[in-house]
Amino acid sequence: MKYESAPKGAQESTTTSLIVAESALTFEDRHAAYLVGFGDGMNHRLRLDAEDRARALLATWANESRDMATRYAARVGPAWSALIAECGGLDD
Repeated sequence: MKYESAPKGAQESTTTSLIVAESALTFEDRHAAYLVGFGDGMNHRLRLDAEDRARALLATWANESRDMATRYAARVGPAWSALIAECGGLDD
Protein backbone atom coordinates (compact mmCIF):
# COMPACT_ATOMS: atom_id res chain seq x y z
CA MET A 1 0.00 0.00 0.00
CA LYS A 2 2.36 2.61 -1.23
CA TYR A 3 -0.21 5.33 -1.97
CA GLU A 4 -2.54 5.09 1.01
CA SER A 5 -3.24 8.84 1.17
CA ALA A 6 -4.01 9.15 -2.56
CA PRO A 7 -7.56 8.51 -3.69
CA LYS A 8 -8.16 5.19 -5.36
CA GLY A 9 -7.30 5.44 -9.07
CA ALA A 10 -5.19 8.63 -8.71
CA GLN A 11 -1.96 6.82 -9.61
CA GLU A 12 -3.53 5.27 -12.70
CA SER A 13 -4.85 8.61 -13.97
CA THR A 14 -1.43 10.26 -13.53
CA THR A 15 0.27 7.45 -15.46
CA THR A 16 -2.38 7.57 -18.18
CA SER A 17 -2.01 11.34 -18.62
CA LEU A 18 1.76 10.97 -19.02
CA ILE A 19 1.30 8.35 -21.70
CA VAL A 20 -1.21 10.53 -23.54
CA ALA A 21 1.07 13.57 -23.32
CA GLU A 22 4.00 11.55 -24.64
CA SER A 23 2.01 10.13 -27.52
CA ALA A 24 1.07 13.67 -28.64
CA LEU A 25 4.41 13.69 -30.49
CA THR A 26 4.10 12.11 -33.87
CA PHE A 27 6.67 9.89 -35.49
CA GLU A 28 7.60 12.78 -37.77
CA ASP A 29 8.19 15.06 -34.77
CA ARG A 30 10.45 12.52 -33.12
CA HIS A 31 12.30 11.81 -36.34
CA ALA A 32 12.83 15.54 -36.98
CA ALA A 33 14.21 15.97 -33.45
CA TYR A 34 16.52 13.00 -33.98
CA LEU A 35 17.81 14.46 -37.25
CA VAL A 36 18.50 17.83 -35.64
CA GLY A 37 20.44 16.16 -32.83
CA PHE A 38 22.33 13.96 -35.27
CA GLY A 39 23.21 16.96 -37.43
CA ASP A 40 24.47 18.91 -34.43
CA GLY A 41 26.61 15.96 -33.39
CA MET A 42 28.08 15.59 -36.87
CA ASN A 43 28.84 19.32 -37.10
CA HIS A 44 30.55 19.22 -33.72
CA ARG A 45 32.66 16.20 -34.73
CA LEU A 46 33.62 17.77 -38.06
CA ARG A 47 34.56 21.02 -36.32
CA LEU A 48 36.81 19.11 -33.92
CA ASP A 49 38.39 17.20 -36.81
CA ALA A 50 39.10 20.47 -38.64
CA GLU A 51 40.68 21.98 -35.52
CA ASP A 52 42.88 18.91 -35.07
CA ARG A 53 44.01 19.06 -38.71
CA ALA A 54 44.74 22.78 -38.42
CA ARG A 55 46.83 22.25 -35.26
CA ALA A 56 48.80 19.47 -36.91
CA LEU A 57 49.42 21.60 -40.00
CA LEU A 58 50.55 24.59 -37.93
CA ALA A 59 52.87 22.40 -35.88
CA THR A 60 54.39 20.98 -39.07
CA TRP A 61 54.92 24.45 -40.53
CA ALA A 62 56.48 25.68 -37.27
CA ASN A 63 58.89 22.74 -37.20
CA GLU A 64 59.81 23.27 -40.86
CA SER A 65 60.43 26.98 -40.21
CA ARG A 66 62.57 26.21 -37.17
CA ASP A 67 64.62 23.69 -39.14
CA MET A 68 65.04 26.13 -42.02
CA ALA A 69 66.17 28.87 -39.62
CA THR A 70 68.63 26.47 -37.98
CA ARG A 71 70.14 25.49 -41.35
CA TYR A 72 70.37 29.14 -42.42
CA ALA A 73 71.99 30.14 -39.12
CA ALA A 74 74.59 27.39 -39.52
CA ARG A 75 75.52 28.80 -42.94
CA VAL A 76 75.59 32.47 -41.88
CA GLY A 77 77.73 32.12 -38.80
CA PRO A 78 77.98 31.56 -35.09
CA ALA A 79 76.11 34.72 -34.11
CA TRP A 80 72.98 33.59 -36.00
CA SER A 81 73.35 30.07 -34.64
CA ALA A 82 73.52 31.45 -31.11
CA LEU A 83 70.41 33.55 -31.74
CA ILE A 84 68.44 30.53 -33.01
CA ALA A 85 69.67 28.37 -30.13
CA GLU A 86 68.67 31.11 -27.67
CA CYS A 87 65.13 31.17 -29.07
CA GLY A 88 64.78 27.50 -28.27
CA GLY A 89 62.94 24.80 -30.11
CA LEU A 90 59.37 23.65 -30.26
CA ASP A 91 58.21 20.46 -28.62
CA ASP A 92 57.39 17.89 -31.28
